[in-house]
Amino acid sequence: MNIEIDKKIDDYLKGKLTASEIDGLWADILANPEYLGHLKTEAQLKVHFSKMTPVPVAGNGMRFRKSMLVSIAAVTVFAIALMWILFQDTGIHPPQALDGISVFEMETPAVTRSENEMPAESVLILLDGYDFVLDGNDTEAIARFRDVIEKYPDSESAVFAWLNLGIIAYNNHDFESALRNFEYATAGIETDDMISQKIFWFMANAALLTGDLEKAAASSLKASHIEGYYTQQASEFYTRLQASADG
Repeated sequence: MNIEIDKKIDDYLKGKLTASEIDGLWADILANPEYLGHLKTEAQLKVHFSKMTPVPVAGNGMRFRKSMLVSIAAVTVFAIALMWILFQDTGIHPPQALDGISVFEMETPAVTRSENEMPAESVLILLDGYDFVLDGNDTEAIARFRDVIEKYPDSESAVFAWLNLGIIAYNNHDFESALRNFEYATAGIETDDMISQKIFWFMANAALLTGDLEKAAASSLKASHIEGYYTQQASEFYTRLQASADG
């Protein structure tokens, strides 16, 4: 380990580096890519411990936590930029992750319109959550989707809820959470092939944005093997990842 780079990383996360010193840190990490994971880990640990430590002045604590979150976001952006530079050196264009996911990609079960059959409670809660998404109220939407997961963990409705939570997290640039939610959506519950393909496709994009190229490749390959709307995009995504790895 390079003690000098370690110290620069620590100073960066404490907000002690000037703009030129930050540029120097990026140059050091570009020359030593193994330090990128170290930087991400340190940033995440600081956020974790800041939440556990009582803060006397709420305003200062909030500013501190926001600054740590900004640091993690900066690290994620740099991770993608680093991959781009490394791929450019080989003349290979890497896959580009989705800028965002339309809320219309969220899933709710079909509702049977019948006087003699009331929709299941899980369906009604999902629809309620989706309405909150359309109203721009992510907090209430997340509460509804989590309610479905808690009450009906082994149902297809839970798959839809995990997918929808992943989309919310992705659009909020919380790619780690998005990836976890998409993974939960694929954990054992059978669902329609088209929905499975959608989940694997979004998972591939979230994995790329977290720097997990192995999971991005595996997920995009699974999506490409299912006939559907995302087959071609997933296939091209996987091909570019493999080409960049081979190059």
